Amino acid sequence: MRYKSDPYEIRVRYPGHCAGCGGTIPRDARAFYYPNGKHLYGLGGFPCKCGDAARRDFDAHAFDEDYA
Repeated sequence: MRYKSDPYEIRVRYPGHCAGCGGTIPRDARAFYYPNGKHLYGLGGFPCKCGDAARRDFDAHAFDEDYA
């Protein structure tokens, strides 16, 4: 089950900064977005991989919640 405040992957419309490492996330890059805190984490190694771990963590927790 997914909720309104769950994080999700987006394509960045405006340049931003990664909440994990502080690197700049350019326009049109993929990022993992947390809507509650409005945090972005870069995905796919450009500019960083901070969002890869965040997405894996969230997916694991959501899976555990669904099938616990």
